[in-house]
Amino acid sequence: MRYFIIGTDWSSDCDDVMAMRIACRAHKLHEITLLGVNIDDNTENAVRSLSAFMKTEGCADVPIGFDRKAKRVCHNSKYQSRMCLLPSSLKSNDEAEKSVSFLRRLIASAPERVEIAEIGYTQSLAALLRSSPDDFSPLRGYDLVKEKVSKLWIMAGKWDECGGREHNFVGTRATKKGGAYICKKWPTPVTFLGWEVAKDVYVGGNLSETDVVGAAIRDYGCDPTEGRNAWDPMLVVLSLIGDEEAAGYSFVQGKARLCPLTGKNYFKPGEGDHKYVVKNKPNDFYVDLINGLLC
Repeated sequence: MRYFIIGTDWSSDCDDVMAMRIACRAHKLHEITLLGVNIDDNTENAVRSLSAFMKTEGCADVPIGFDRKAKRVCHNSKYQSRMCLLPSSLKSNDEAEKSVSFLRRLIASAPERVEIAEIGYTQSLAALLRSSPDDFSPLRGYDLVKEKVSKLWIMAGKWDECGGREHNFVGTRATKKGGAYICKKWPTPVTFLGWEVAKDVYVGGNLSETDVVGAAIRDYGCDPTEGRNAWDPMLVVLSLIGDEEAAGYSFVQGKARLCPLTGKNYFKPGEGDHKYVVKNKPNDFYVDLINGLLC
């Protein structure tokens, strides 16, 4: 069994919703164990709407963490307001566990090493690395991650140009600094899926308006016959498959670097524990794969 934690900005964009459906279904099918979901953007309805979504998807047992220190990047969305009308286990952000203790608890108590799939911002993971020993583990954050996390999969960066800039890195001062810290200090292999990978890949156009995910796509203002760019679903599917080449990608290996002031990303090919992926298949390959998982 593979054990996962997902991080999400769960705010305005609907690609997080598609990604979370795919993860929830993998959890329900016992393909993975989803230990928890951490929200790393600070919107008023974040926890309640995600809790309602998880309940609707049959994953009410999966706990939710919330980064109370996050600076708000996006505003409450129409899809969050709609989801808040559904039954939920958690009613407010205050009811969710604080991110760092949440992540430390899940990682320390996992029966095997954990994989993290991050489709949101970076400051929660950076804070995890800097964290101190606590009741969950006598290890500081860096050592806990090194001992109990096997891989970080992250949707971030724009790797088709030197000095590229992408939203998940550049959202706030904290996300820039967090991304730079992760690139420099994260002690396990990291695979990045960048903005350029999904810029022409649209998914979710096969979902009706009565489907909670289809409704979120429409609430975001997307063409319902086309859907939304597949950034977050592509990252989650890649992580679930667990192998870059088997998922339909080649990759460049080396060392990533992020400027903490501008959020610009750089990559030095060669030796290193970092990879960014490059599509090996036509766009329809990824569209058909993801749409099949969303239905």
